[in-house]
Amino acid sequence: MKKSILALISSLLTLIPAVSAQNSNPSGWATGPFGGFYNVMTISFMIIAIVLFIGISIVYNSTKKKGFWIFKR
Repeated sequence: MKKSILALISSLLTLIPAVSAQNSNPSGWATGPFGGFYNVMTISFMIIAIVLFIGISIVYNSTKKKGFWIFKR
C-alpha cells in the first residue's frame, strides 16, 4: 500500500518540470512581476494540496473502517 502511494506522489512530482517548461512563457492569466514562476508555484501548490487531501482521506478512512477506499477493487 505504501509503495503505491509513493509511486503516485513521485509520478505527480515528475509532472512539475514538464508543466514549468510549458508555462515558462505565460500568455494572459499569470502575467506580472513573477511571470512563469507564478504559474509553476500555483501548479505545484495545487499538486501538493491534492496529494495532502488524498493522504488525509486515506488515513481518515483507514482509521474509520479498516481498509483503503482508493485501493478497493
